[in-house]
Amino acid sequence: MPAADPSPQHPTSAGTTTSALLHDLRGPLHAVIGRLDLAAQGLDSTDVDTARHLTAARTAATHMAELISDHDSAEPARLAAIIADAVNIVEALHPDVVITEVGEPSDIILSDHLAAVRILVNLMTNSARHGSRTLTITHVIDPPAIDIDDTGPGAHTADIGDGLTLTLSIAADLGLTACPSPARGWRLMLP
Repeated sequence: MPAADPSPQHPTSAGTTTSALLHDLRGPLHAVIGRLDLAAQGLDSTDVDTARHLTAARTAATHMAELISDHDSAEPARLAAIIADAVNIVEALHPDVVITEVGEPSDIILSDHLAAVRILVNLMTNSARHGSRTLTITHVIDPPAIDIDDTGPGAHTADIGDGLTLTLSIAADLGLTACPSPARGWRLMLP
């Protein structure tokens, strides 16, 4: 009796599984990068050894994020999904911060899910790190933008270090412009 032919392979199922796995890795990876950033910010300037270890760990985590992004060809995503992922990460990093979303997100699709989440996480974390316990994400319709406002001193008036400079650079690469919001915080102008 002849052997049965193997069942046909479905290339899309392997691709779907890989995409789902990469998507599931993004949240924890952003949490790791965010925690490393927070730990580095809280260091005494004389603690050179710990700073070196944190920098090495952050470099490795960032490299992993780049590998995921490269493998997934900068997966596009809807703004609502990007904001939901960013809020989940910030709530995990700062359980005492209350985040409120006002309005409905536009139907805009951003070209790089991972980078867009990272931008929002970094801007919200910057606000939380500078004393704000309440963040409000407001969807602006005309022109399309997202306001990330806080009850603290305002993220844009706080110290702008290397992490925030990098965040603004990543935003520019995605065609987004970050500027001070009319209230206290950041306005992210959407394409």
